[in-house]
Amino acid sequence: MDSLQERAALFKGYQKRFRLEVTRFSALEETHGEIKAKAGVWETRQEWETMAETWSQVPFAELNAEELTNSVTKLTKQVFAYKKLLPENEVRVGSLPLLPAWEGALERGGEGGILQE
Repeated sequence: MDSLQERAALFKGYQKRFRLEVTRFSALEETHGEIKAKAGVWETRQEWETMAETWSQVPFAELNAEELTNSVTKLTKQVFAYKKLLPENEVRVGSLPLLPAWEGALERGGEGGILQE
């Protein structure tokens, strides 16, 4: 993908140099954006799972509530941003199931097996 973008930039440079109409490589730009979004979904999910595993090993009373809230808020915003960017598919849907489980656990004060006391 990077080499294709470099070639597109090279062609655009030639077009500017020769004062030609600059071609917009919309398919390349859209594909690159979609790939970056999909990679972001997987990175966000991995980050979420790592944090969830860490939090589940700490007694609920010892969790840093501010840090937990900030992390959940950040990752929730990322997931919903990707939800807007990507069509309904397995990649996008695969990142969403963890959020309701955590929201429910936080509302119950950590009961329910996700956060142990």
